[in-house]
Amino acid sequence: MHYLYLLLFLLISNITTASEPDQQVPLVTGEFPPYSSNSLTNGGMITELVEAAFDSQRQATSITFLPWKRGYGETLHHDYFATFPYVKDASREKLFWFSRPIFTSKVRLFTLKKSNLRFEIDSDLQGLTTCVPQGYSTQEIERFIEKKLISVTMTPKNDTACIKALLAGRVDVFSVNEITGWNIINKLYGPSDKFSTIGKSISQNNYYLIASKRYPNGKALIDSFNKGLSYLQKQDTYRSIVAKYLPKP
Repeated sequence: MHYLYLLLFLLISNITTASEPDQQVPLVTGEFPPYSSNSLTNGGMITELVEAAFDSQRQATSITFLPWKRGYGETLHHDYFATFPYVKDASREKLFWFSRPIFTSKVRLFTLKKSNLRFEIDSDLQGLTTCVPQGYSTQEIERFIEKKLISVTMTPKNDTACIKALLAGRVDVFSVNEITGWNIINKLYGPSDKFSTIGKSISQNNYYLIASKRYPNGKALIDSFNKGLSYLQKQDTYRSIVAKYLPKP
């Protein structure tokens, strides 16, 4: 009889354990509208895509919004499994696993229309100042910095601060993907003819989910996310999520 009770106890324990949901994967992001923002429904485009990709693989997630520099550091120290959306650069590739690209956008140089600046060749940017938010890569403007054409004179907390600095005349240009740039301008000032972009796009940014290479089982979780993202991209789900956040024609 003793063995029968023991067998029943083990059976019930196994059933209870099997029925418990998977532990939530902790993720961190920051303010980068319309891709990620605590003020947007579902956290923004890429936040919604990330959650949907994991959900398709039956993996629960929790999302925290922090300043970029802090979120990046805490991901490195394993307080979070991953952070997003990030672009690739050499220093990050040494430390992080990168997912497949989640979304792609062109980067433009924003300026004030009244500045009458032109950008046809790199030397047109000689002597200009720019703004780079804390924790952001300078990869997209690195060639201008290396040629000593543009100098970084401000490193505020976010893109919004850089747009405000541009309007105040504290910097000459600001490089940001065109969707985010116009989104912030419209949110701050409504339809505005004070801003413009100059020249062609200076780069094309792919945005990724990144996880520390030392995070336990990190590569397997990235692989799971990639499977989920591929699944979404084959469905209407991906297109419908993206469409909600793009400027209306």
